[in-house]
Amino acid sequence: VGFGEERSRTAVFIAFVLSNIGMITVNSSLRTLLSNKYFAMVSAVAVTCLVFVIGVPALRKIFGLTVPSLLDVLLSVATAFTAWLLIVMFRNKLSLK
Repeated sequence: VGFGEERSRTAVFIAFVLSNIGMITVNSSLRTLLSNKYFAMVSAVAVTCLVFVIGVPALRKIFGLTVPSLLDVLLSVATAFTAWLLIVMFRNKLSLK
């Protein structure tokens, strides 16, 4: 696609944070997640930190990131969702044996 270094790093960082939140959900039911206040707090803190790192120019410079475009955010979300889906499918395949 030809993204620059900072743009690529930003997209990967967003996908990384969202994928980590998604990894928590793999081994939990929806009911468990909704009733677990710690999951909500950890997710909120992770997303808030992500927004601050990207939104505050000094932090953005330290991390070597840039302000993402809507396309960058959508690609990052799609990447994180695809990673989550593959993990769920792989886990389900292993549990069938």
